[in-house]
Amino acid sequence: MFQHVVFYVTLGVAILSCILAIINFKFLDVSLKIIFAFLLISISADLVSAVMVHLKLNTSWWFNLYTFFEFTAIGIFYAWLFKKSESNHFYLVLISLILGLIGIFICTLIDYQPDELNTKSLGLEATIFIFISVGYFYVLLNKMEFENPYYNPIFWINSGVLIYFSGAFFSFMFSAPKFQELGIWSIHSVIHLIFMILILVGFWKVRKT
Repeated sequence: MFQHVVFYVTLGVAILSCILAIINFKFLDVSLKIIFAFLLISISADLVSAVMVHLKLNTSWWFNLYTFFEFTAIGIFYAWLFKKSESNHFYLVLISLILGLIGIFICTLIDYQPDELNTKSLGLEATIFIFISVGYFYVLLNKMEFENPYYNPIFWINSGVLIYFSGAFFSFMFSAPKFQELGIWSIHSVIHLIFMILILVGFWKVRKT
């Protein structure tokens, strides 16, 4: 019951973020438009997942497929940010993203179970984005485009990515059945909600910058 409530609250927050993005669309730069596209993908995936759950269909394979879209969208977001910032680490980030996408495909292909989440590919995705988001904090601190980073929409979104994938990493590490009683997936749902709230804050900050 708790996870269902969190799921629909998260969905509502994501939809609200999209409404803000549409209202402020002319103020969005390319990176924020990419996040807007990511939200549309995420909302669509969640709606499909909700229908599948209602029909009592297995959703594991759908979640595994969604991982590719999620990794690609967020990967493009960071590739653009590092390129825009003229960071010396742009090519390192780009290579990491390409190898990560290949790695996720290989993990899914080798360890594919239609009734189970592929924790190897999810763990790989989380590890890559943890390092990239931490690296981008370094870029933000050096660039200092804003007197106060709290006014920077990307600061909030990058914070959300770091928190979400850090939480996801540990959720997948402890995804074995013996840990299910500890409410690992409920914790993961809450962390996902926090991620969406931070994206919402990011879009809220757009017109204030």
